[in-house]
Amino acid sequence: YSKTLNSNEITQLSYDIQAGSYVKKAEQNPDFEKERGKAYAEVIQSLGIFDSILEAGVGEATSMAALVKELKNPPLELKGFDISFSRILYAQNFIKNKTNSKINFCVGDICNCPLSDNSVDLVYTIHALEPNGGNELALIKELIRVTNKYLVLFEPHYELGNLKSKEHIENHGYVKNLAGIAEQLGHRVKDNKILFESNPWTYNNTGAIVIEKNHQDKIIKNKK
Repeated sequence: YSKTLNSNEITQLSYDIQAGSYVKKAEQNPDFEKERGKAYAEVIQSLGIFDSILEAGVGEATSMAALVKELKNPPLELKGFDISFSRILYAQNFIKNKTNSKINFCVGDICNCPLSDNSVDLVYTIHALEPNGGNELALIKELIRVTNKYLVLFEPHYELGNLKSKEHIENHGYVKNLAGIAEQLGHRVKDNKILFESNPWTYNNTGAIVIEKNHQDKIIKNKK
C-alpha cells in the first residue's frame, strides 16, 4: 500500500472531480463548439472517408459531437476512451442522439491504449496529449500503433506558436516537437499548421498535425 498517488491516478482523480464541466461549457457556448467542430472536420475530411475513427482522451465527447456533426460522411463506427470513468458516462449520454454512427466508449490510458494494432482507420486527439511534456515519443508511438492510416493531433503547437503561447506551453510543461518526433519515427507529416491562435479560456494555440502511418514495422522498432 502506498500513501502517494502516481501521475495517472492524480490525472484520473482530477478529471473525475470536474466531470460534467465540459458538457456544461459546451451547452453554454454552442457557437464556439460549432466553429471548432467545423475546423476539426475539415482537416479530417481532407484525408478521405473512414469506416472507423477514434478519439483518444475523449473526455465528455463534446468535441467529438461537434466534429461528427460537421462530417459529410460520418464513420460507420466511432470509438473513444478516457482515463476517467465518470467522464465516459457523461460522454455516452452527451453524444447518443447526435450521430447515427455506432459508438463504443471505454476507460483507458493514452500511454497504454485499450485497442489492438492497426484497429482504427484514423486516430485523433484534441488537447489530450497537452499536459504530457517529456513523454511525447512514447505517446506518439502508442497512438501510431493503434491507427491503420492516420494520426491527427489537435494539440498545442510550440514550434509554430506565437510568443504568448510558447510561454504558456513552457510554463505548464506541455508537449513540444510532435511533428518532429513523428518524422523521427519514420512516418510522414502530411500537414503541420496552426488551426487556432488561442481560445477564450487559455493562451494555448491549437495546431493540426496530420501524420500518415508508415507500415514498415522495422522502422518503428528501430526508433526506440
